[in-house]
Amino acid sequence: MARLIIRQEVIDIAHSYGVKVSFRKLKSEAGLACLRRELVILAKNADRETTLSTLMHEIGHIVAKREGKFKVYHSVGRVWTRKLVRKYVQTALRAELYVDRWAEREFKKLFPELKYERAYRTKEHRKWFRETQLKGML
Repeated sequence: MARLIIRQEVIDIAHSYGVKVSFRKLKSEAGLACLRRELVILAKNADRETTLSTLMHEIGHIVAKREGKFKVYHSVGRVWTRKLVRKYVQTALRAELYVDRWAEREFKKLFPELKYERAYRTKEHRKWFRETQLKGML
């Protein structure tokens, strides 16, 4: 029952930002954003704080794309030249940190009683990002 309440809460928040949401079984990530479809995909069995933190982070990517922030990082369907790959790698972490700070501010407005789960702020998170997210780009 509690899981259904959390799902409805997530759906309501996503819709307030004009974003669709889906729940799936994910291997290693807590969520991801499909920028072209403006869809956030969240892990099915995460706890409330993780789910809400991830939701806000992924919505942040969609909002950043809408606002034209970090265009190369948030591009969709682009033909990748060496120059664009270099620019992508150079801006990837900055884009993630920008989105995460935006998400934390929005999260605190909506859930002042909860703790936002930050991403990409520790050496371990940054190492994971480079090894998993940028691996194919380098």
